[in-house]
Amino acid sequence: MTGPQRGARHQRSRAPRAWVFGTAGVAAALAAVGVVVMLLTGGGAPAASPTPLVTNITSSQAIGLANLGPPPAGSGPAGAETLLSQSKAKLMFTPGSGGDTVQPSQQWQADQMGGGAYVLVFTPDGQCLTAAATSRGATARLAACGLGLSQRWSHPYLGTDAAGRGYSQLRSVADGRCLTVSGQQPGGSIGVTMQPCSSTMAWQQLVSFLTPF
Repeated sequence: MTGPQRGARHQRSRAPRAWVFGTAGVAAALAAVGVVVMLLTGGGAPAASPTPLVTNITSSQAIGLANLGPPPAGSGPAGAETLLSQSKAKLMFTPGSGGDTVQPSQQWQADQMGGGAYVLVFTPDGQCLTAAATSRGATARLAACGLGLSQRWSHPYLGTDAAGRGYSQLRSVADGRCLTVSGQQPGGSIGVTMQPCSSTMAWQQLVSFLTPF
């Protein structure tokens, strides 16, 4: 929007040529301002506003976020199931108690939003699973729920892995990385990191929703 223009006072004692020159000077100044504005804004049309995120919830269910462990070696048993939980102020995949049992300390609420993505709320404290960047790389943590992109997750089913287990990844909508188990911890827990999603369906990115408690 242009600002109010000052009316030019017409000096009757001046020659018409002087008024013409004055008008040309104003036009040149306005043109210069236009060039500066174009340079500052990139010379194009104003950027379109980002599409607002959908905030309506279409479904909600109580779940456990389980990693099924490495595939069985030969005819041996598969690796132990672990479930995402908070341990010592960090997110960890902690040992499960067998079957589809999910302890209260391992329970999440999966709210599916209108756009199809999930917001995952940690039941014990009401905070949300959040993709985050740190000095040590990308990771996931709990944070106050704000429904932004960093708290939106997709959970695509990709078929079965080499052991015949149903395979799904948990992908951040913000950067497309996958929640990944990383590093054995004392007591059988496993650390958490965010890594580029693997097309080979590595077991470290196999994250299932456990629903029957």
